[in-house]
Amino acid sequence: MLAPPPDPVRPADQVARRLLDYHQQLRAMTSADLANEITRLGAALSPSDSAAPPDTVLDLSLALAQQHNAGDLARAAGLLEPLAQTSRPDLLPWQPLALLLADRIAEQRRLDDLVERQSTQLRDTQRTISQLTEKLEALKAIERSMIKHAGPGTGGEPAASPVH
Repeated sequence: MLAPPPDPVRPADQVARRLLDYHQQLRAMTSADLANEITRLGAALSPSDSAAPPDTVLDLSLALAQQHNAGDLARAAGLLEPLAQTSRPDLLPWQPLALLLADRIAEQRRLDDLVERQSTQLRDTQRTISQLTEKLEALKAIERSMIKHAGPGTGGEPAASPVH
């Protein structure tokens, strides 16, 4: 008896495997190599090209997302939007990964914004603490000078406040 023929690999599976392999390549790149890869991919896409090759769009978006820069994330999101919203049958195998990557980038942008807000709050809090510390030290200096000026005849202690 003959074994059944293997199931043909679906186009969406081929796309996913290709993108996963490319992601592994990106992770192994140095910062300089990643920047060169982004330049190479960016040159392959013209800004006015509405029919950009989907593999190049996904590759560039994934590479830009590796940079973790706000501008690069915004650019990646912009590149993915047409592919994520397409209804063209020839692009449908690419759409699920475009949607996944677009969601990942949106979440990364949201988290980056949150970190930036928290960093700003931390800087503000540290500045406030520093200002309060300076004020406290100034008050201590005033208190010490008052004690010195009270002189030995008064015991050098400020008068006790009445107890209520």
